[in-house]
Amino acid sequence: MRKADSRDEAEDIMQEVLIKVWKGLPKYKEENRFSSWLFSIAYNAVIDAGRKKNSSIINSDEDIGITNNGPFENFVALETNKIIENALSLLTDNQKEVFLLRQHGELSFKEISKKLDQPLNTVISHMHYAVKKLKKTLRQKDVI
Repeated sequence: MRKADSRDEAEDIMQEVLIKVWKGLPKYKEENRFSSWLFSIAYNAVIDAGRKKNSSIINSDEDIGITNNGPFENFVALETNKIIENALSLLTDNQKEVFLLRQHGELSFKEISKKLDQPLNTVISHMHYAVKKLKKTLRQKDVI
């Protein structure tokens, strides 16, 4: 729900995820964490939905830290989110994908390597450069 523009879109994505899970169950390897496998399917479904719409899935207020605080706190949260989104947009596609799978998907580097069909050292390198670039960008903006 948090990654979709509407309830209908979220339900469509969820239905797609359930179909992919059902069809993919015979291929699921029990030595992998189920939650990571499920997240990968859901993550890909959200990305696919964004591509179909030819735009990115918009973050909700909850995702960016807007609460029932005062207007100043909400403004700061919104501006901080814009800076972080901008920093993420500076990453290469590979760097961004590895970073998001690691941070939000909580996948191990080995799992990411298998999922992306890339050597483990390449995945680790993408993460290293992503973190380096994000730190540099966020320091320039005085976020960290």
